[in-house]
Amino acid sequence: MRIHLLSLPGCPNMEPAREALCEAMNAEQLGDDIEEIDVARDDSPSWAKRWGSPTILIDDVDVAGESPSAAEPSCRLYEGGAPSVAQIRARISAARSLLKQAARPRQPVIAVEDAGCEAIVVR
Repeated sequence: MRIHLLSLPGCPNMEPAREALCEAMNAEQLGDDIEEIDVARDDSPSWAKRWGSPTILIDDVDVAGESPSAAEPSCRLYEGGAPSVAQIRARISAARSLLKQAARPRQPVIAVEDAGCEAIVVR
């Protein structure tokens, strides 16, 4: 799982976001690394600069379900100041479900003929 914690220097909600992320990861027994990105740095990725601070992305999806803005980096407001442990855990769970679905072996494609109509069935 790819986990990004995006922030601006001096963001008052960065530490609460980091703490909530660590708590959620511990509760979910997730040992993946967290890549922290200072979005104000000149060398930070351009995609990261479009998010407010703090932002937590899990597999490139925001834990609050928001989309990036085209504006310059700015502060981001959440109810309670930072993303909640519950929001983060829900996103981790969704990401795990997608990983499980992608890992399932696909059954072969079967051609079916019925009353003169042909169809392809994918199971």
